[in-house]
Amino acid sequence: MRLFGWRRKPAVPDPAPVLPDPPDPLERLRMVENELRQVRLQVEFMRTRLSCYVGDGIALTYLADETPVFVNANDIGGPFNLLNGGKYEEENVETLLSFVTEDTVFLDIGANIGLYTLRVARRVYPNGKIYSFEPNPQLNELLTRNVYVNGLSSIVQSFQLGLSDRNCTATFQYPKGHLGGGHIDRPGAMSDHVAVEAEIRRLDDLLGPDFRCNLVKIDVEGHELQVLDGMKRIVENSPDIKILFEKLTPNSATDTAVEEYFSGLGFELYGVDEDRSLVPLGSGGLRPWAGYAFAARPGTIEGGLRRSRLSIYGGQMFKGSSSERGVARQRASYGEMLFHGPYWLLRSGVWRFKYHGRLHGTMRICILEQFGYLVVDFPIEEGSTEHLFIAQRDLAHFECVAYAATPETEIEFDRIEFIREG
Repeated sequence: MRLFGWRRKPAVPDPAPVLPDPPDPLERLRMVENELRQVRLQVEFMRTRLSCYVGDGIALTYLADETPVFVNANDIGGPFNLLNGGKYEEENVETLLSFVTEDTVFLDIGANIGLYTLRVARRVYPNGKIYSFEPNPQLNELLTRNVYVNGLSSIVQSFQLGLSDRNCTATFQYPKGHLGGGHIDRPGAMSDHVAVEAEIRRLDDLLGPDFRCNLVKIDVEGHELQVLDGMKRIVENSPDIKILFEKLTPNSATDTAVEEYFSGLGFELYGVDEDRSLVPLGSGGLRPWAGYAFAARPGTIEGGLRRSRLSIYGGQMFKGSSSERGVARQRASYGEMLFHGPYWLLRSGVWRFKYHGRLHGTMRICILEQFGYLVVDFPIEEGSTEHLFIAQRDLAHFECVAYAATPETEIEFDRIEFIREG
């Protein structure tokens, strides 16, 4: 039938819908993994920023290794970084920690609330010793609290005083809102600063003629030369001493004098780079450097200038090993534990496990986190002492456990080293 000059066409059925191919199982697994990764990152963000206000301008938060720490909540300096992720000056801290042994004696000069004190103390407990110096009474109180709540009072001795090249009392000034920015060598009152009286001592007089140490950190807001002059005998008497010190700005007035001080005592100077490497400064190299610098005698930097590494000594392997004069010895049958420890922080990355000692048989190494969750395991055989592995994320309490993998396995070692390769 024709209506108004056109013919009606027969209806054409709609084409059948084309269904997409079912997703590949591996692709679905990758999607789930990505979702879980996002959830983990969100949980990690909340976990590392878990803090609570306890009153009087003080907050309780946690370092990256989950060490509880009291901070001055209103401070715009280091405490802000600790409240916002638990990390501060990590390249300097890790460089310092790379030289720690099980019986290190450490001086924390300008200790603030105890960040360096706590990180080193976790490594040297119970055989090491730490002396911490902080003249600011508010910061010293927080330092004392942090040492106590972490059960470290037996190895940490704190002093509420400043160090210099003379014994006296002085006016200590710090900026309002930044307790850690105090100084004692700038004359005259400043309207935007708070002033307190502080006891000042020479370290050589305070610790006695026979005192020796292994590691020193100095952060005294430009007063480093006077502190060094006041501890010269200790530096001379400590053959393997290494000193990490703050260098606020390039071309400081005391740069030449500080370089001459170390040169006269036979030290070499390095800068601490962001990648945890020591950069040789050479003659005149301290003046243009800004950040942290490092001083050591020639031949005392074991393992090279890349310092993303840590060492675990026999005495730090808990319950599973016996240690005598720094050497751990153990014998076990198949499946029995040889050693385990030490529950420290291990950053994410590619790591080289390196066994320094003698091995008869084969042992199975398990890297665990959070007291029992397996991250990776691998064999270490007689004649093969290294293995690469990957930590996909930071391990706040990593544990290295060794089991005998042969009927009779015998070990004798002084340390196990973890070297970060990437």
